[in-house]
Amino acid sequence: MLLEADLRTAREGERNFIQHPAGIPIEVYLQADSVRESVAIPPASAKGLRFNTNVFLQSGMVVKVAIPVVEPSFEALAWVVWCSKADKGFDVGLIFLDEAESVPIQMVEQICYIKDYKSSVLENEGRVLTTEEAAMEWMRNYAGKFPLLDASTYCH
Repeated sequence: MLLEADLRTAREGERNFIQHPAGIPIEVYLQADSVRESVAIPPASAKGLRFNTNVFLQSGMVVKVAIPVVEPSFEALAWVVWCSKADKGFDVGLIFLDEAESVPIQMVEQICYIKDYKSSVLENEGRVLTTEEAAMEWMRNYAGKFPLLDASTYCH
């Protein structure tokens, strides 16, 4: 079972958490308590995901995360490291149970940021970009700041 000390250590490593863009859908499903007993505790250096939600999620619980904007949909089991009150809803931090998920989540999140950038440019500048154009602009302007990037960086 995930111990409070493990949760504290993971929270201290918050810089390893990628902020999921608010404008891109993310789905979180609660998992049975029995799942928690059968997995190893991820190291504090593990990459995680951070997002905002209207639902309170208890620290230490196991959830399934799905990000449906990519084909096939990204899905993985994760531990809730923290869930704290935010201006709107709750700020949640997750660590993936399988450390190998840290590589695909970085790629998935870059795709999410590019889609969010494309929408932001249309809304704020009135420019219609193809996905390829949005990817090229985003990579040129923001890829060097990823994963520390927050989508508000390019929202005017």
